[in-house]
Amino acid sequence: MNPTLLYISFYSPYPLKSGGAVRSFYTIKALQASFNVKLICLCAPDVYNKYIADKIPQATAAALGVAYEDVVFTLNPINISYLQRVQQTGGLLRYKIDYKRFAHEAALQALITSYVKAWEPAVLCFRHFYIANRVQLQQFNAKVWVDMDDDPFEILATRYQHRWMLRRWAEHAYKMSFLKRFYRSHYQNTTLIFAKAPLPFWADMAPYVIPNIVPEPHFNKEVLAGAAPAMAFIGSMSYPPNIEAVDFLLHRVWPLVLAHIPNAQLLLVGKEMSQQQQQAYSTYPQVQVVGEVPNMIAIYTQVQLTIAPMFSGSGTNIKIIESFAFKTPCVTTSFGLSGLELLFQTISQHLVANTASHLAERVIALLGNPTLLAQVSTIGYQQYTAYHTVAAMEKSIGHLRANDTQS
Repeated sequence: MNPTLLYISFYSPYPLKSGGAVRSFYTIKALQASFNVKLICLCAPDVYNKYIADKIPQATAAALGVAYEDVVFTLNPINISYLQRVQQTGGLLRYKIDYKRFAHEAALQALITSYVKAWEPAVLCFRHFYIANRVQLQQFNAKVWVDMDDDPFEILATRYQHRWMLRRWAEHAYKMSFLKRFYRSHYQNTTLIFAKAPLPFWADMAPYVIPNIVPEPHFNKEVLAGAAPAMAFIGSMSYPPNIEAVDFLLHRVWPLVLAHIPNAQLLLVGKEMSQQQQQAYSTYPQVQVVGEVPNMIAIYTQVQLTIAPMFSGSGTNIKIIESFAFKTPCVTTSFGLSGLELLFQTISQHLVANTASHLAERVIALLGNPTLLAQVSTIGYQQYTAYHTVAAMEKSIGHLRANDTQS
């Protein structure tokens, strides 16, 4: 019989409406191969009321294939949205209230302890550091795993990368110093999990990498005879790094592509696109402003390539993994493939570049050579199935369980 694992999250892993929910949902699915998983979702009052009214707990249990009594939605003793607002606050006010994000929360500790006593898990797995930062982890008689997902230092660096004035530098230095002391002390004897290799600071804490995944769409890619060469940019259009990437693509890369392939088409696909963005993007030649779509199959049927000219942001670009899952290669930058090195191995010379002219060259070479495009697509899909599927995640978790048991 598999040991019990208690998975603690501050949002529901279902329905799958964000990258964070996708990682949580499929991590839980993969954990089920090694553990008897029980789930606690800590919800803000307004979210809790909506989830209960919409029967999200029942839907979550059904989707995960677990018993309804093993899924608990409960009110969160701490206000996560408040903590997130604190994190986004700048200047002197930030110094005065930032400690609130790390203060021990007795009510949260008591709530989790009550479920630990009831279920006696062998492992506690915290989804994200927002919860784990507020709990005395050493008090539990169980192995403690924390799925950090993105490296918090990388998130912090991203927040300041476009604002290097003296005051911002001082704030950044203060935060880095505080966080290093806090994390080194707080996460002793804890197994930390990241979606990609974290920064060197974490090396002596033996971090474990479980890459993000995208479920196999079982999509049969067929290029229609005589179809116009087309590519797509896919991503949330309210996310600043994506806005930066689209602007760079339209101003610097797309004109070079059209100069060589006059009938090429570019699709801009993503949620939260403002009316102003739609109007501005529509003025560019042969650009289709698609916006949000209910099903990505229609998009991947139309295009031979996707492009993600990313130069900022944090974490792993899920949209790049998704593109390979749909047997559609993605042209990106060295920054964009961070954490996806195995996905691009042996084909990076055809897909990765860091200047507008070189990115355009990659696109032109692939759209102009169907044989090369097919070869790159096949290799990319094979590498996706090897490293970024649910089966690959199950294998990683199996290794983690074996290694952690021996330690």
